[in-house]
Amino acid sequence: EIPMDLVLFDSNHRYLLINKIAINNDETREWLIGKNDYDYCKKHNKPKIIADERRQSFDEVIRTKQTIEWQETLIRNNQEQYLLRKLSPILNVEGNVEFIIGYGIDITKQKETELALNKAIKMAEENVKTKSQFLSTMSHEIRTPLNAVIGISHILMKRDQTEEQMKYLNSLHFSAQNLLNLINNIL
Repeated sequence: EIPMDLVLFDSNHRYLLINKIAINNDETREWLIGKNDYDYCKKHNKPKIIADERRQSFDEVIRTKQTIEWQETLIRNNQEQYLLRKLSPILNVEGNVEFIIGYGIDITKQKETELALNKAIKMAEENVKTKSQFLSTMSHEIRTPLNAVIGISHILMKRDQTEEQMKYLNSLHFSAQNLLNLINNIL
């Protein structure tokens, strides 16, 4: 058995063949032969938009005579199920669409992984932004008093000082300047 939804339509979008993966219920599957998605949606109280979207895709295959692919989200057992759908035309000898084969592959796990990955990427980007904002704030908060220490020590060094005071001021000025350079290099 093929592990995907598989259906065969006539050129009027009526089901001709449906495998068990597409519709597990034998009675429903047999009932649907010769009918279309609108009939199915009506009988099972499904939103008409599902049939509208499928019909739109079907009509595009008829018009272009090309395979088309799209993702479809369904609610089954109160959970989202993601399917990769394809419709491919089968042309007769005159080149007209006689049948269309449709299939759907369940990509729910891949989609959930993709959604989790996107969420993780967004969180990482937010973390980087938060880190950047923190570093910017810390840079400002550290540099402001350091610049004051450097400035005041520079002013004091221009005044008459004892040799011992000048030694301490040079040491203070040198240390503050090195600390500022270190912070600039880190940030």
